[in-house]
Amino acid sequence: MPLSDSKIRSLVPGDKRRRVADADGLCVIVEPVHRGGGISFVGRFRFPPGRQGKQGDYRIGVYGRGVGQFSLKAAREEWERVRTWSRENQRPPTDLKKGWDDTQNSAGVHTFEEACDAWDREYSGVSDKNKPEYRRLIKHQLFPEFGASTNVKHLEWDYVHPDGRTSREWVVKYLDRTRKRAPTSADKQETLLRQIFANAARNNWIKGSQNPAGEQIATPKQKKERAQTRTPYPDLERDEVFEFFKAFNANACDGSVITRGALLLLWMTGLRVDCVAGMEWSEVDYDEGVWLVPPERLKQWEVGEEGHKVHLTDPMKDLLERMGKLSGGERFVFPGRKQSGVPKHLNRESPNTHISNLGYKGRFQAHGIRSTVRTLTQEVCGTDDFVAALQGAWKVKDPIRQIYDRNSHPDERRDHLIAWSDALLDFGMDIDLI
Repeated sequence: MPLSDSKIRSLVPGDKRRRVADADGLCVIVEPVHRGGGISFVGRFRFPPGRQGKQGDYRIGVYGRGVGQFSLKAAREEWERVRTWSRENQRPPTDLKKGWDDTQNSAGVHTFEEACDAWDREYSGVSDKNKPEYRRLIKHQLFPEFGASTNVKHLEWDYVHPDGRTSREWVVKYLDRTRKRAPTSADKQETLLRQIFANAARNNWIKGSQNPAGEQIATPKQKKERAQTRTPYPDLERDEVFEFFKAFNANACDGSVITRGALLLLWMTGLRVDCVAGMEWSEVDYDEGVWLVPPERLKQWEVGEEGHKVHLTDPMKDLLERMGKLSGGERFVFPGRKQSGVPKHLNRESPNTHISNLGYKGRFQAHGIRSTVRTLTQEVCGTDDFVAALQGAWKVKDPIRQIYDRNSHPDERRDHLIAWSDALLDFGMDIDLI
């Protein structure tokens, strides 16, 4: 008799492993108590079909409704998909898990190594100075763990490997192991993996919702431990902002127009350096008067989320008009040096270097603009902190508000940006200098 969810939930583990049949070879395995008493699905088959065929099991996955788990309905659908593949390809079902299929050697398959190379070539916001370190992490840490020749689709979030792990479980456990011995390296590798797979999704090599590192992996305890040892970025007091713009306008260090333009947009938006440095002209909608920042460049945002909308104030439009005259025809609003003819965006360290050259070394840097903007918009413009946080692309930490408050407050955010741009002009910001 076919199983039901209620029957599966009523199964009690004992001293021995139990196998309970459903239909068409699908079975539920109940592990003994000493092995945790877990419940999972397997498909029993013979290959070649018939009594003379060799009998085997195809593991489907753990029973449940969480990420990487299978409900009874999902397990039946998966087993039917596997059986159909086996009939059509005249191969045992276990070969599907080994990666044997017509696409394995086709031109449409991309390896993990290709995904890493594409990240390095197309996506990376890492400075040229630091890239060798990340390349070493890929070669000596990620390749040995995940395999350079692994089909990148076999690293999607819920892909189930022969040992029963999903790719998400694989990534989480690997980073947890790494974090115990080298927490800084684990943090870098987590960011690296998230970006590699985000770029693979951008290239349609994997599904956008299947990034195995697409959510924060560190536990709340690990986050708290990191926060306790983290040094805040220095910001500026209200009176110090006047002095900053005096030094910025004088430009005694002869900084480049591209870098100075990026710094001005950082001040006007309060966004992270990566958001501004990688800005592309295709993200600017002049008809709507908005700049849509893709989630791939936003910290803690998931691939597939709606981009972050930034209302273009008049000073922002003036800035973009000037930048267009300098970078017209380029892909990036703030272009960097081309490498082998490939367009690159502004190095993310360039704004910090310019601030340091203005005389603020050790006292202020580009990321400190975020906290300065968030603080002063409340003091000077009367902006509600929640609105300032939304516009600065900070994630809402209140889980209840995340669930129930779906309002993105576009009108308040637009008014906030207009008022802040006007305040910056009062502070001495001069766009005509670039």
